[in-house]
Amino acid sequence: MPIVSEVERKYADVADQFHILAVHEPVDVTLATIVEAARRVAAAFDRRVTVPSLLLLDKEEGMFHAYNPDGLGDMVLLDARGHVVAGGEAALEQLEAELRGVRARVTERVDRLEAATGPESTSAAVAGLYALGVDLAELAVAQFVERCANKQAHNVFEAVLRHGGDNGRGLVLGSAGLRSSDAKRQAAVLDVVEANPSPAFAGPLLDVLEAPKRKADLICRILRVAVDCDAEAERVATVVLERSRDKNTKVRRCGAELLGRIASSEAFERLQAILAKDRAASVRRHAVMGLAHLGTDEAKALVEAASTGDKAKSVREAATKALAAWQDG
Repeated sequence: MPIVSEVERKYADVADQFHILAVHEPVDVTLATIVEAARRVAAAFDRRVTVPSLLLLDKEEGMFHAYNPDGLGDMVLLDARGHVVAGGEAALEQLEAELRGVRARVTERVDRLEAATGPESTSAAVAGLYALGVDLAELAVAQFVERCANKQAHNVFEAVLRHGGDNGRGLVLGSAGLRSSDAKRQAAVLDVVEANPSPAFAGPLLDVLEAPKRKADLICRILRVAVDCDAEAERVATVVLERSRDKNTKVRRCGAELLGRIASSEAFERLQAILAKDRAASVRRHAVMGLAHLGTDEAKALVEAASTGDKAKSVREAATKALAAWQDG
């Protein structure tokens, strides 16, 4: 139908905010009956929709076959409860006015975000956009993050986590930031997640590590933050174990230390193997730190052995220090 197609094309950016229901019924069905049917259909749609829905009524046969203006029946605008708001041409006019209003409100709040200069004003601007409950507003936040400076990005990420409900929005924006080649943007995301750890972020953080050619410093920080988010997750434990075997010494050190926060027999066995076989003294020293964090009797026995038996002075000193802390604790 030309009118339907034109409305859907013209307002595609706010398509989540309205529905056009085409109802074909025999001539003897009353308007009240059709409105009730439309209300039941509308109830199945997203509850976030606040703009009235346009109901196209065809009291003649064949609307679904005659896609032309002659096949279009009366137009009725319904509110969220299914009540009639307007009819005829006024229905279409009011719907368009409502949709233009949605756009205007998004634009106004995007301007506030653009003008924000600190954490508080940024948080208020992001909260205002999300309060609209419009996909266009969420898209505006994402686009802003893509082009804003690092300090602003940090503020926006933090605001998204604060106002983003289940953190789904934060996951989307954060994952995009981590996958970028901009080290400052990556650091901004990790700063925010580190201050607001959540199990929901562990998986997306580890997804980033699957990309090749990640720098050792970034790998280590992502591992630490992922463990902060969910040290008990099976995937987190698996990745930490894998990284404790990495070719890069710095990554192995990080993996060894973090194994101490993975409460599993596999983690203990890997730490035992590191103390016995890893050639890098710095990695063995971090394994001592990991064992100290485990705090089990078995771990303590390995640390005691390392305090006198390891060939590297730095490892023996780390083990002695760990034992002293054990006694003090």
